[in-house]
Parts: sequence; C-alpha cells; structure tokens
Amino acid sequence: MDTPSLLINTPTTLALAIIALWLGYQINRRVVWLERYNIPAAVSGGLLISSLIAQYSARRCHCSGSAMLR
Repeated sequence: MDTPSLLINTPTTLALAIIALWLGYQINRRVVWLERYNIPAAVSGGLLISSLIAQYSARRCHCSGSAMLR
C-alpha cells in the first residue's frame, strides 16, 4: 500500500500563504487579545496551517518540498 504524499511546490506554497493570511485576518478579528497584543495575521494563520501540515505528516504521510526556485 502506497503512503499518501503531499508535494509542496511553488503554486501550493502560494495558495497556502494566501489561505494562511486570510485565516489569520479572520482569527485576529474574532480573538480580541490577538489584535490587542499586535499579533500579525500572517503569524496566527501560519501557525494554524503549519499545525495542520504537522498533523498530516504525523499520520505517516510523506511531505516533500520543491527546490526549483532555490
């Protein structure tokens, strides 16, 4: 049985960044103390996205990144 994999290439990274920023704005708008302590939307949304990717990886799914633009 093949292990599910997630290839994080340039378009995927861009899409995840846009989603993380949008989610961060939504989270900061609803959680007052995040805005009060000046937590950027990119940080709060990025933490959510990174935790989802970490959970995906912890379930023995393979995540790999593309080094095409390096």
